[in-house]
Amino acid sequence: MNYPFHLYARMRAEDPLYWSEIDEAWALTKYEDIRFVSKSPHIFSSRFGQIAPQCRTRDDGQPVVDDPITGSPMPRQAALRGALTEVRPDILTAVDPPRHTFLRKVASAAFTPKAIGLLEEHVADLAVAQIDRIEPGVEMDFIDTVAAPVPMRVIAEMLGVSISLLDDFRRWSDAFIELNDQNDARDDAATAQYVDSIVEFGEYFTGELRDRVANPRDDLLTAVAHADDHGRPLSIESQLSMAYVLLIAGNETTRGLLANAAQLLYEHPDQRQLLASDPGLLPNAAEELLRYQSPVTHMCRTALVDTEVRGKKIARGDFLIMLYPAANRDEEIWDRSEELIVTRTPDPGHLAFGFAEHFCMGAALARREIRLVLGELLKRYPNYELLREPERVRAHMTPGIKTMPVVFHP
Repeated sequence: MNYPFHLYARMRAEDPLYWSEIDEAWALTKYEDIRFVSKSPHIFSSRFGQIAPQCRTRDDGQPVVDDPITGSPMPRQAALRGALTEVRPDILTAVDPPRHTFLRKVASAAFTPKAIGLLEEHVADLAVAQIDRIEPGVEMDFIDTVAAPVPMRVIAEMLGVSISLLDDFRRWSDAFIELNDQNDARDDAATAQYVDSIVEFGEYFTGELRDRVANPRDDLLTAVAHADDHGRPLSIESQLSMAYVLLIAGNETTRGLLANAAQLLYEHPDQRQLLASDPGLLPNAAEELLRYQSPVTHMCRTALVDTEVRGKKIARGDFLIMLYPAANRDEEIWDRSEELIVTRTPDPGHLAFGFAEHFCMGAALARREIRLVLGELLKRYPNYELLREPERVRAHMTPGIKTMPVVFHP
């Protein structure tokens, strides 16, 4: 899919808080509205569905229980969405404070500014080694060659798992993303393949997490395996949820933003030339590239109480879809918001990493990866050429680029 920026612009202008009768959901397209909803978990919960296809969850007719946290029944559709999130407990993106605060703290030590700073030289070395593998003048896939390997290796090393299994980690990660694909044309064999990959993921990481209990190491899996959850360890299901989020967030979104950045710079040769001639622009440029095309399309919230946004009445149980790519081009926030300007000062900050409690824990690492990998690419192959339109993953939340044929020219 391509991002429908023309529709986003029309929504911002005509109905920035749009109620879809078909989907029975609110679509938010304005920057300040999304910031308000994001920083108000006491009003807007993450526990009742996170992706757009959940807005009209199929009603199987089974009774739903009262919400255990509020102690009162939620409207039926909201309760059904909440039941879906219980299949895999403690998904970091689908819990509210204080549980979210606790889970985030479990892994946070690996993502402090000091910890990420210590990784910088290693990430730079990995970027150089990866670009060394490029064959100039030969058609190659940008994802396999540049976008995927560095973030996948970095997160594997942080988790403490064997880098000899990088191909498996990528396959498992892709399977989670592909199963979000609502493409009716996908055949049963492909679905079975994805399910098999997810089962493999569970079996492998269950073994690794159990090993960390007996043999702790200095890695993220050890932090998860030894987390103190009110005097008890996290359940293995919750531990697997943490591993899942770290694996996906640590490679999928960074891969997507690197691929998006390469495509955007190819489509804006004047901006690419600016960066190639002045690498000092890369930190600001990374923020502008993220603003211009976020690798994550949306997150969702559910209203816990009757409230108002932009003068419209939001009912308890209503589903809200926060469209980050739309908000990141809000004309009231940025001048010339529909233009890619790599010299733009990144103030105010974009929403590509979310906002408030659910701001992406790995944002600092992702920023370094895009700066170091793109910097090395532009230094050595500033005239790379896209040969055909990239193929995107048909996923609602992270429609990253699956394949992008390129030829690298110095």
